[in-house]
Amino acid sequence: LSVVSLFFLALIHFSLQHFITDPKDETSNWIITQRWNQLFWRGFDWLLLVFVLLHGFLGIRTITMDYVKGGKRMLLLSFLYLVGAVIFAMGTIVVFTVQMPGA
Repeated sequence: LSVVSLFFLALIHFSLQHFITDPKDETSNWIITQRWNQLFWRGFDWLLLVFVLLHGFLGIRTITMDYVKGGKRMLLLSFLYLVGAVIFAMGTIVVFTVQMPGA
C-alpha cells in the first residue's frame, strides 16, 4: 500500500514541481510564501514525507529481518525504529512549524 500511495503522491508532486510551475522560480522563499501558505499543501507534503519514510523503513526492516540473526537483529531493528522516529519527528516539526507570512 505504501508503494501505491507513494506512486500517486510522487507523481502529483513531480508534475506540480516540474510542469505546472517553473523550477527556476522555486526557491525557499517561494515554498514558504506560495506553496506552504496553504494548509492543504503542507498536509500533502507531510503525507509524502510519511509514505517515503514508511516505504524506506519497511524495505530496510525486511532486509534486516532476512539477513541478520540473533542479538544483532534486535539491536539493528531498535536503531532503525529510533532513527525512523527521529526523522519523522524532525520532518513533521519542519512542515508544521514554519511560520506562514502574515501569521
